[in-house]
Amino acid sequence: MSKFNFFLDIDGTILGKGQDFPSDAVCDSIRLARSNGCKAFINTGRTLSYIPDQIKKSGLFDGFCCGCGTFIQYDGNTVFEKYLSKETLIRITDAFFDMKLSADLIFEGRDEMFFIGEPQEWFDKHGFLRVTSSDFFRKNTNLPPINKFSLHNNDRQREEFLNMLRDEFKVMILPGYVECVPLGCDKGNAIMLTEQKLNLDHRLSVAVGDSMNDFEMLKYAGISVAMGNSPTEVKNICDIVTENCENDGVAVIINKLLNDDSFSYLFEKK
Repeated sequence: MSKFNFFLDIDGTILGKGQDFPSDAVCDSIRLARSNGCKAFINTGRTLSYIPDQIKKSGLFDGFCCGCGTFIQYDGNTVFEKYLSKETLIRITDAFFDMKLSADLIFEGRDEMFFIGEPQEWFDKHGFLRVTSSDFFRKNTNLPPINKFSLHNNDRQREEFLNMLRDEFKVMILPGYVECVPLGCDKGNAIMLTEQKLNLDHRLSVAVGDSMNDFEMLKYAGISVAMGNSPTEVKNICDIVTENCENDGVAVIINKLLNDDSFSYLFEKK
């Protein structure tokens, strides 16, 4: 049996809408894989603070690749980290307040999540802290690490705001929001760095995702798997399409790879 390295997205992949923890079938498949010498990693756009504690403490995963490759943790130890400088945070907040954008701006960090916008039940539920002025980051001398940020809701000046940041960030326009990640960081690089640090066989790195913010990891991975609920453009770049999230597509593909030799051509050709 090959010892695969599974890199799993969260939203739409191991978690469906309204879920905080994977299904029993997905958990059992991950445990089975690890008991047979495979490794399992989360590889998500969520930063570490926004991953449910139940998942982080479950013992299901060998490590966490978070914030689109801005933070990598293995066996509880930090492997890689990239944070926004205080000067960058000040520049972003100054521009946001000066332009009086009506969108919600969310700063996503290792330990905390911050937002600029009107209070919402969703922010309260997840413990987001509100930034009420551009002076917040300027005056705060003990800033928690922030990896990336996202902009939610449209605003007529959104493009002008984003164009100010493209020299420093990869700007990904996704359904309902815009994700801004420091240049050089993405989910594909997260797999590459993890492979290098742990001396993993690239051919056996299996990425499973469902959306365009998984594009880099699906293109990079030795074996790429699209969830059944993925858009067509994601399915078209992948080696395999599994079941959708509601039908435990992650469990289906893990069990197939562990037990079905007909997939061996995928990693033999890489």
